[in-house]
Amino acid sequence: MNAGEVKKNMDRLEESFSLILIKQDEMTQRLETMNDSNTDVRRSIDALRGEQTKTNLQLAENTRAILKLSDAIEHIPEIYRRIEKLEDAVFRK
Repeated sequence: MNAGEVKKNMDRLEESFSLILIKQDEMTQRLETMNDSNTDVRRSIDALRGEQTKTNLQLAENTRAILKLSDAIEHIPEIYRRIEKLEDAVFRK
């Protein structure tokens, strides 16, 4: 190899390394963007988990209220019969 060929090879290597560095910079930027996106997704997931917890607590509270109301509704016929007996006793006299 003569000096001219060595110079050409060195120039090609330099160009190749420059292109590699440019591509690495692009990849680094993409990875940073993806990392930012992942962080945003994680924040959204955490917020959704918080909302889900609140919803679950509200659901549990509503379920307890429904069960309590259901128990009260079951006693209505008995209370109605007692009222009828009281009315009969009061109005007979």
